[in-house]
Amino acid sequence: KAGPNVSLAYAIDKFRRDKIREVFLYLVFLLLFTVSALVERDVTDAHYYTQTVKDAILNENFPGVTWYKTFQDVSIDSDFWEYMTTVIPKYLYTEEWYNGEKFSDAELNYVLHMNRLVQAPRLRQLRVKQTDCPVPARLSKVISVCYPQFSNSLQNKSDIAGWPPGERLAYQTDQQLQTGSY
Repeated sequence: KAGPNVSLAYAIDKFRRDKIREVFLYLVFLLLFTVSALVERDVTDAHYYTQTVKDAILNENFPGVTWYKTFQDVSIDSDFWEYMTTVIPKYLYTEEWYNGEKFSDAELNYVLHMNRLVQAPRLRQLRVKQTDCPVPARLSKVISVCYPQFSNSLQNKSDIAGWPPGERLAYQTDQQLQTGSY
C-alpha cells in the first residue's frame, strides 16, 4: 500500500546505497593508486644511484695534484673554485664517451647517463655569523673566531666576494632565486 512516506524511505535507501558505492570505489582507487606508486619506484635503486653520484662527484680526485685530494679536503676559496671549474664540469657537461666517441644529441646533458639536466645547476651558499667562543688559553692565538651550527636566526646576509675576483654577490633568498633549500 503506497503512502506519503514511500518516496522518503526510497530516497534514504538510495542515498545509503550511493554512499556505500562511493566509499567502495574510493577504496578501490586508493588501493590501485598505492600499488601503482610503489611498483613504479624502486627505492633501493634510487638509493644506489644517489650513492653512486655522491661517490663519483664528491670523491673525485682533483686533477693535477700528486696526492689524493677530494671535495672533503676543500678548505680555502681557491680550492672550492678549482673543484667547481675542473671536477664538476667533468660530470655535468660530458660530451664524449670513455673511448672518445662524441655523444649524439639525444645523449647530451645527462649526469652519469641516468638523469637529464633540465636547466643549469645552481649553488646557493648559506653562511653563519662569526661568534666569539670560549677557547682554552693555549689555543687562543690559533682560534679566535667560532662558527655556530646553521640556523636562520644566525644567517649572515652580507655581500660576499664572487667570481671572477673583484665581483660582489648580493644575498638572495630561496624565494628570490625560485629554488628550494636542501
